[in-house]
Amino acid sequence: MPHTVNHYNIGLLSTLSNHVSIYTSYNLEKTSIFKRTLLHMKGKKFILKSFDYLFSPFVDIVHANSAFQADPVWKVKRTIITSHGFPLPQIEIDPKYKKYYYKELHKLKELYNEGVPIISISKFTEEMLERLYNINSFSIVYHGVLPSFFINRKNVHSNKVILLYISRLHPFKEPFILLKAFDKISRELNNVELVIKGNGPLLKDVLKFCVKKKLLDKVRLITRKLPFYEFINLFRYAHIFIHTARLEPFGLVVLEAMATGLPVIVPKMGGTYEVAGSAGIHFCPGDFNDLSEKILKTIYDKKFRYSKSIESIRRAKIFTWEKSAQKYLKIYISLVS
Repeated sequence: MPHTVNHYNIGLLSTLSNHVSIYTSYNLEKTSIFKRTLLHMKGKKFILKSFDYLFSPFVDIVHANSAFQADPVWKVKRTIITSHGFPLPQIEIDPKYKKYYYKELHKLKELYNEGVPIISISKFTEEMLERLYNINSFSIVYHGVLPSFFINRKNVHSNKVILLYISRLHPFKEPFILLKAFDKISRELNNVELVIKGNGPLLKDVLKFCVKKKLLDKVRLITRKLPFYEFINLFRYAHIFIHTARLEPFGLVVLEAMATGLPVIVPKMGGTYEVAGSAGIHFCPGDFNDLSEKILKTIYDKKFRYSKSIESIRRAKIFTWEKSAQKYLKIYISLVS
């Protein structure tokens, strides 16, 4: 499970559980940071067997995070779907994922036409669902960020500038925009390192690029799975965070980076542009030359870097899971009423 999915589940469910009783089918990762029990209903800790909750008198509403999850639940219980993006099966490389997203898209349209409310996670997601599939969102609910991401960065070493990129290595994420920019930067600077945390269908191509451009000594690839709490350490030891996907629906990882005080460089388009706002450093989508210029400016101008770090923290504090939970609670109440 991607760490951002863990973050969403832990952040939203732990906050909602302060207000309502919840049953969740998610297997939430246990860490020393998050000790609260999230599996409970009416104050009793237990896990219901598959679909038992459909017939439980204690369950008033089902909150699904995909159309597949909502089917066939919506026929029995009041249901909402949070759409964490807009399915694009045509860009999938793996036939298995392509098939899944075609089915998800078909089911999303079907349930929308049946009157199941669709919640978008950003204005950009709302616009794309309407533009691509004529799906009008019931509401927009932004994600929050956990308080544990607001860390002390005083001990970050300064002998080398570390650029951080956390993403699945997939064409949708556009990792080669960054790699081409970094290749250009590395010719000018010796004291810069790129840390890439991710895996995916483009991993071999990324490695080939690094070998061809002789970047293996300057690019550190982390492909293994990390416990959720270890991701905070990746942010702790970096200086600049970069995201390249112009069609990102939200970009929770960008919000995490901002909370840790990292200046964030994002394309001037998509959910990450919306999330970062004026606190972000923006580059022309798909333009590696523009990206390299923005990275170099942030490296060379330490006052600019520091100011963007402060802006990142201030901006991140706007996004809280309590705000997300309160908005969902209003949606739940409106539907149950």
